Amino acid sequence: MERPGGTKIAVLRTGETTAYVAESRRAEGNDQGACSTGVLIYKVDSAARTGEGPVRIINANPTATPPTGCTQLDMAAYAPGRTFTDPDTGARIDVLAGGRAGDVVRLSKAGRSAAHMDG
Repeated sequence: MERPGGTKIAVLRTGETTAYVAESRRAEGNDQGACSTGVLIYKVDSAARTGEGPVRIINANPTATPPTGCTQLDMAAYAPGRTFTDPDTGARIDVLAGGRAGDVVRLSKAGRSAAHMDG
């Protein structure tokens, strides 16, 4: 989000070179034409080479039919009440609330809270 102040992303480390990132996205600034808003979750692997997927978006709506002018990944944001879980790492991201002001998420790993983001 292009708004002064507040936390925009939260990072949950899952390994020496891997992490999940939760980013609050709104239809503002560079994202003014965004097809969906909410929490964009992506997996980062700093050991992966460019072109081999160092950053991969986790699509919350893989079966959604995007509106004209939008792509499948444009619809990837997680809405309030949705949860992402990676059973391999124990990572979990819960989208607790969202609105014009931003999103509230809870990040945890293997049953313990790791981070909190709003805004």
